Amino acid sequence: MVLTIRLTRVVDRVISPYQTAFIPGRNILEGVVILQEVLHELRSTKSTGVILKLDFEKAYDKVSWSFLEEVLLRKGFSEKWIQWIRHAVQGVRVCIDINGERGSFFRSFKGLRQGDPLSPLLFNLVADALSAMLSRARDAELIQGLVENLIERGLTHLQYVDDTIILLKFSPRCLQNLRVILSCYEAMSGLKINFEKSEVYTVGLGEEDQRCVTETLNCKLGSFPIKYLGMPVSDQRITKAQLTYVNDKFEKRLGTWQCDYLSSGGKSTLIDSCLSSIPMYTMGVYQLYEGNFQLLDTVRSRFYWQGTGKKRKYHMIKWEALNRPKEFDGLGFLDVRVMNICLMAKWIDKLEREDNSLCCTILRNKYLGQKSIFQIKRRQGSQFWRSLLDIRDWYQRGRKVTIRGGHQTRFWLDCWLGDCPLNVMFNNLFQIATKPDIEVFEVFENGQWQIQFRRQLNGILRDEWIQLQTMLSEVTLTEERDVVVWALEKSGKYSTNTLYRLMTFGGIRDIQMMRI
Repeated sequence: MVLTIRLTRVVDRVISPYQTAFIPGRNILEGVVILQEVLHELRSTKSTGVILKLDFEKAYDKVSWSFLEEVLLRKGFSEKWIQWIRHAVQGVRVCIDINGERGSFFRSFKGLRQGDPLSPLLFNLVADALSAMLSRARDAELIQGLVENLIERGLTHLQYVDDTIILLKFSPRCLQNLRVILSCYEAMSGLKINFEKSEVYTVGLGEEDQRCVTETLNCKLGSFPIKYLGMPVSDQRITKAQLTYVNDKFEKRLGTWQCDYLSSGGKSTLIDSCLSSIPMYTMGVYQLYEGNFQLLDTVRSRFYWQGTGKKRKYHMIKWEALNRPKEFDGLGFLDVRVMNICLMAKWIDKLEREDNSLCCTILRNKYLGQKSIFQIKRRQGSQFWRSLLDIRDWYQRGRKVTIRGGHQTRFWLDCWLGDCPLNVMFNNLFQIATKPDIEVFEVFENGQWQIQFRRQLNGILRDEWIQLQTMLSEVTLTEERDVVVWALEKSGKYSTNTLYRLMTFGGIRDIQMMRI
């Protein structure tokens, strides 16, 4: 455990950004988003590409110990560290359990123990050797990666432990070089690629070129959507039918329960702890369709009122009422529509906070440049990106900007001076402003704040303008980038819980006030 903790502290510095597993600060969903954006870019620019999804046979069991030690040495680990790892990996004896009867213990000569917290980190180091080989081959122009306009020298691969996706431009020479690289990696690492289970996907290629790809790589041709890390990914929009696997998981989980005699409190606990958590993973990338939400609500409501029995029972209260927080006479069941928005808003927060991950770099280069997502007017892009544009107004309710250079902040519409946007504090001035979406840095010219209005300021408008000038006199712009904080948390860090409470509690209060 001590070795695991110490290795975790440095693993981010020694493993390439293409690996997203078991590394602090990296997220499994980043690989899904990157692959989706790459496929969308290929389709929108009418480019060609080859995507190879590798399948490793019993990956953990076949790692060569000598290769692992060589990787540690090349990464700069000391001889003492390598000796500790050697004792942790090799100093173990195993036995075979057959029908409850254990055989004699013997020593193994390769592989990593599954279940050991150190093993995923060590396997990442082994997998990073393939990453280094592909990167060097790209730099030597032996292979050519995709989307060179989004990432320098192009993207050649994505990894999540042993789940590896290789992305190349179509070229018989590149494919042959890739096959040699994979063969060399197999020989060195001890890992075995099962090409019969591996699949290759193509974008923009004809039948003859597809045949060339499958024959060179010796694996079958797959069809979109790709099932990557448990999520469907395609070069086209993911449909409602392709997301019904979330609903199928609901039904499958219910099929194993015997709850005919369970109390309402017990059912509530199962709904909160099991059923409501099932769609969380998918909702972190996709905005589900209304039909998907209705099915999720129907299954949970049916389970609460009639259990797993087939006999139908009367639903005494609408599900929307049960979703209300307990403070407002509900049972506090998860509102999946609201939670979907809160989970998607995490990506906006990553982009706003200058996250330097590979995923955010690609998104910025593709859509933002030096702008904030709130400055983007065009609603074009991938399914994922359009979802972020749809929910950004919800994120803005808790967003506050600490002004620096003013290039990423809208003067009237963002909260940067005071506790609310200036269009709320000075609505009369905002109504006659010639440029309602102007940025802060554009207003500050030659050391003075200059705003253009459609008519002359008199009376109340002049008083508001004087008050606004007084507030602006305390602001000084610099050359730095504006800093975004989450105003609903004392720490300033985004929390799905605070946005969820804002959306649910605020809406209920509004409804009750209307009734009064």
